[in-house]
Amino acid sequence: TNANVFLQIYGEEGKTELIQLKSRSNNFERGTTEIFRIECLDVGRVYKIRIGHDGSGIGSGWFLEKVDVKRLVMAMVKPEKKEEDKKDKKKKKKKK
Repeated sequence: TNANVFLQIYGEEGKTELIQLKSRSNNFERGTTEIFRIECLDVGRVYKIRIGHDGSGIGSGWFLEKVDVKRLVMAMVKPEKKEEDKKDKKKKKKKK
């Protein structure tokens, strides 16, 4: 299809916004496989996916055979400063 294709992921903790799927190749043509890596907030355990297109462009007809979802979780955690470190800083400030 030449239409704009969108995906929305529903999970136990919420849902994503509509995500437009863009590819460097000739998107979603007959016999092709498209792979996308999507960055979004964690929605928890996925229970539903909504996927479709806006019908724009010539040849907007489309047949989707299957969708595979693999969940890759990455989190950035800033370690909390130890209570002793906080006390030491307060003592240094008082000495000045």
